[in-house]
Amino acid sequence: MYFKFGLRYIKKYEKRSFVIFLGFLLAILIGSTSSIMKQIANNAALKQSIEYNKYHIIVNNVDEKLLNYISRDKSIKNYKLVNYIDSSDISNPIIFNIIGTEDGLINNKIIKGRIANNKNEISAQSWVLKNLGKNVGDTLTYKSYKEKGLTKSLKIVGQIENNKNDLEKGIIELNTKSCGREIQKYNTLNIELKDSPQLRRSISLLKEKIKRSYKIEEKNIILNEELIEAYENDGSGIKESLIIISLVVLFSSIIIFSTYYVSLKDKIEDFAILRALGIKDSDLVKIIFTELFLLFIPALSIGIIGALILSVLLTDMGLNTMAELVDNNKIIYDIKLPCELLISLIFVFTLVSLVIALFTYFMSVRNIPIGLMKFNSGIKKITYKRVNGKYIDKIGISNYLSLRYLKKDNMALFLIIICIALSLSQIIYQSFLNDTEKIVFENWKNKGIQSISVSKSNPYNERARMTENDIKEINNINAIKANLWSANIYTRMDVPKSKINSMMYFKDINKSEYVKNVYKGMYKEYEDKYTIKNKILAYNDDALKYLEKDLISGSIDIQKMKKNNECVLLYPKYYINLDKKIDQRNLILKYKVGDQISVKIPKNLEISSKNPEQLYQYWQMNYNPKMKEEKFKISAIVQDTSIQHQFSVQSVDIILPYKTVKKIDSNIYFDSGEVIVKDKKNRKIVEDKLIDRFSKGNGFNVMNSLLYFDREESEFNEYLNIGNAKLYAFITLSSICLINILNYKIFNKRHDIGILRALGMTDGQIKNLIYSEAYAYAIISTILAWLIAIFRQINYINTMEKINHVVGIRLSISLGNYLFVFIYCLLLCFFASYLPIKKILNHYISDEIRSLE
Repeated sequence: MYFKFGLRYIKKYEKRSFVIFLGFLLAILIGSTSSIMKQIANNAALKQSIEYNKYHIIVNNVDEKLLNYISRDKSIKNYKLVNYIDSSDISNPIIFNIIGTEDGLINNKIIKGRIANNKNEISAQSWVLKNLGKNVGDTLTYKSYKEKGLTKSLKIVGQIENNKNDLEKGIIELNTKSCGREIQKYNTLNIELKDSPQLRRSISLLKEKIKRSYKIEEKNIILNEELIEAYENDGSGIKESLIIISLVVLFSSIIIFSTYYVSLKDKIEDFAILRALGIKDSDLVKIIFTELFLLFIPALSIGIIGALILSVLLTDMGLNTMAELVDNNKIIYDIKLPCELLISLIFVFTLVSLVIALFTYFMSVRNIPIGLMKFNSGIKKITYKRVNGKYIDKIGISNYLSLRYLKKDNMALFLIIICIALSLSQIIYQSFLNDTEKIVFENWKNKGIQSISVSKSNPYNERARMTENDIKEINNINAIKANLWSANIYTRMDVPKSKINSMMYFKDINKSEYVKNVYKGMYKEYEDKYTIKNKILAYNDDALKYLEKDLISGSIDIQKMKKNNECVLLYPKYYINLDKKIDQRNLILKYKVGDQISVKIPKNLEISSKNPEQLYQYWQMNYNPKMKEEKFKISAIVQDTSIQHQFSVQSVDIILPYKTVKKIDSNIYFDSGEVIVKDKKNRKIVEDKLIDRFSKGNGFNVMNSLLYFDREESEFNEYLNIGNAKLYAFITLSSICLINILNYKIFNKRHDIGILRALGMTDGQIKNLIYSEAYAYAIISTILAWLIAIFRQINYINTMEKINHVVGIRLSISLGNYLFVFIYCLLLCFFASYLPIKKILNHYISDEIRSLE
């Protein structure tokens, strides 16, 4: 019975049924496509993670017992023991490690030569050989750290493909062969488990077993979280695309409910007749539910198949909007039946259908059946009610009737306005988001654009130094815009508490693992003062000039600085102000331009390979050498530096001309540089010459940050395109559904329009009645959309300030955007009303009066 009734209602209300079917279909199609594309991207991400590092667990310093247990464990797919063989000591220009495995490799392939056969042979990655200035067949001579400076030689027999992990971290490792299952004192055991639904649980159990049974400390057991998450997401995209699916389901549910509500009065009359004939109340719920479910099943089948086809097509075109961190060109398909997705969609839309059925049921039982049979006589209430004639004459009968319709159908009014307002607010918000994130990205990118960084590979290498003559030589390279260089002296500064403005910056950086482990905090508090760990930075003239773009106050006159013993004081930027204004929270100290500032310089701090521990002891304030105090007059205050310094943290640093610092410490030499290139087309020439000058075993590394910024910019533009694609899909869905709702709502008025035409209303008045109602939707929806967009912008601004310390983001109240949204909404409502009213007016009046009988 329920099945027959459901089919009859679908046939009786074909257009309404089609709109509901379309609502189900579009929601399933968009949600499923999003989920399946995420699944495709997850598979690709897993393959990339395996390529990066295929091992789930890394255990340091294992013994024979643990190794035997691992070799017997059936849950383990593969394992590899990596022995630490030796290192170059700190007197070498470049620090590297020599590691040994049973097969002579870790996770790379030989691309030239062969694998090392013994401990006197090595193979190395391509980028490592380039930095060492060596090729296959050469001999590498170094001083051994393990054998206390003994000079040793190794034969390079193989070139290995680059490992992304090592390349990104700058880890220089040379591979050799261990003797069988030899276990050195310092080693690493890499463990790869078999893939299973309970992978994380298996990893946790193995970790606990290693800790408890083999007495391995927690810090020596490292989990590859990125790979584990990639395995967990393999074959599933529903979790990551849950937000999109939820929004689409919510929006489509509103569309389905509003479409159903438009025809509710006709349905209630039918149900009233059925109740009068003796049908049970519970049967009404089952009939409605069956009708909706019969529309949902074909929509589900078509939607899933369509989503599979669409996902593959979009991915083939390089438009996989869910593959934000994956190269679309390298995606390999491994699509599984999305069971989670199917179950979720069936559950959610079954629930939606049940809610609509219950709502209709409660509407149908609130009165006696005979009263509900007259539910459709609302036109009499509108046309025959006594009203003030002057009021009607003033606004017109069409406008008056449209207001009465709006008041009568307040639920439909609410649903339609919500549908329109949500999509319109997204247009405004996405425009604001794109503009804001472009500014944030440009602000972040601006500092390092067109620069190639040069820094010491080994901070203890006294021979790795740059003189002023060396810098002049680099200046002779064509296409260089500026050549920024610096040296530094690690100092301390006593600051009275009365001179402290804010310690938020220091408290924040003290939370980082690097600062905690290396520096043991950036300051020490006493009763009346803070001792802050900082640096004197010795800049060449080009570097000093580049400080002007980060000026807070004062001026940078290089000649005056050299002559009058003046300095530039750095207040590290804690809050980023996009308005280019100075945020008072960035003013860490209360020192101003013109004040004297004093800094303590260690007299006998040795930074060399002879005593490497002394620097760490000094940083941690466990070593306190004799200090001499120097005073400088502050000529300017800046909020950032021109050069990134290796092995150090930004503090309230003192910036001085290089020649001034040379007078304080004659042994100081440049050790960090940023070479600014004039334009992108010449950067390869500059990079090659710098690599030729620095990266052949003389103690400096050349890092082309230009490639990094290009990659980041490309990913950022892709991120914006993905956001826009999602926005266009959202707007398209809402526009189609809105047009369908208004179409059906107008066609549902055919009976009323026929009566009004019979009473003498002209076609022009009828059109004005419909258009006035549509324009009311547009005006109210636009105002609500503005308010929603402004609220979301305010929330975004507050979040950015609280979490990311970005301030100066302005509300986007662009008249052009707001006017565009209003015109778009007006035109949408107009065209959604134009065709159906034109079609209705082409029919005879008698046909329209009989249309709903």
